[in-house]
Amino acid sequence: MKIKLLSLALLSLLLLGITACSGNSTIITRTSTNLPSGSPDLVEVDYFYESDACFCLGLASEWIDTTITSDYQADLASGKLIYTRYDTKDSANANVMAEFNATNYGFYITITKSEICSTYPVGGLWLYTDTTGENEMLKSKFIGLLKQELDKALAGE
Repeated sequence: MKIKLLSLALLSLLLLGITACSGNSTIITRTSTNLPSGSPDLVEVDYFYESDACFCLGLASEWIDTTITSDYQADLASGKLIYTRYDTKDSANANVMAEFNATNYGFYITITKSEICSTYPVGGLWLYTDTTGENEMLKSKFIGLLKQELDKALAGE
């Protein structure tokens, strides 16, 4: 009996630690209205983060910023892609957080076609955060998933 209780306690602590450092660990879910086919008029990315994040989530923020600002420069410059960051510690962002039902960390993509919008969270990113900054496989998976979702959105999928 003591072993079961100890095992349960250790598992609880482990899960608490994973949740605390990995943010939202849900799989990608899409909740969309039926959008017309074809290329979108606009893709908006809304990223919610904490300014005083732990190292691994700070690193994730760096990867997001670098990927979007360098790999999607043309889309940003043309206005087809809009990227907005919100510090969840700033009370000025409370209304936007409520609108998205966002927690401390969230990454949302909104696709607009012919004035019809579809917004979905991209939560699978947080599964690939890196606590050391040295795991190239995690970084590659994180950036790969981020680019996959952005490419799909920009293609109108």
